[in-house]
Amino acid sequence: ALKEALMAGAATHHRSGGSCKAFTIVALHPSHHVYLSGGAISGATELQTPLGNLLVDDNLRNQLLKTGEFSLMEQHVDEAEHSGEMQYPYIAKIINDTLGVGSAKSLHVRVLPIMIGATSNSHEQRFGGLLAPYL
Repeated sequence: ALKEALMAGAATHHRSGGSCKAFTIVALHPSHHVYLSGGAISGATELQTPLGNLLVDDNLRNQLLKTGEFSLMEQHVDEAEHSGEMQYPYIAKIINDTLGVGSAKSLHVRVLPIMIGATSNSHEQRFGGLLAPYL
């Protein structure tokens, strides 16, 4: 079972300093390059940043994909979208500053990138309900 998660939004990463107690950081980011209805989860296993690589939480990805509410993001879509990439160095910095340099790759810290496209209120409520247990 996953213990805690921290939600990071594209516009709020600068306010997250010093709050990295989480084991899984869910990085929500908007879709700018493709039309997306709902949410898509990155299929990456590792996210490269200049401050160290971040491991992706494949356990949580699989749990969320099984719900049918999220799709798996195609690699070319993931690579073309910059909104998630803008968050990852900040996440690595917070982890490094809080837990020590290189800790981002340790076994207890993971990230799960989720790209959000066009959503309805009901989509947002379902996503919130699915992610709430991990907060």
